[in-house]
Amino acid sequence: MLNAHGADGREIGSVTVDTSVRWFALAICQVRRPWDADKDRYHGRGWQAQLFTDALEELKRATIR
Repeated sequence: MLNAHGADGREIGSVTVDTSVRWFALAICQVRRPWDADKDRYHGRGWQAQLFTDALEELKRATIR
């Protein structure tokens, strides 16, 4: 789980990453891969780095006001 904090230090968002299903979800929750997800998105060399990078980018987009 990765958290985003505002300028005042309060938590303003979070993303949960699950490497066993190779997916992530905004919020604190059980992660499930969408049925229409790109099955090849997180395979091959460097898939874990890409998974966490995508999760952080999505968290940034969700928390920008």
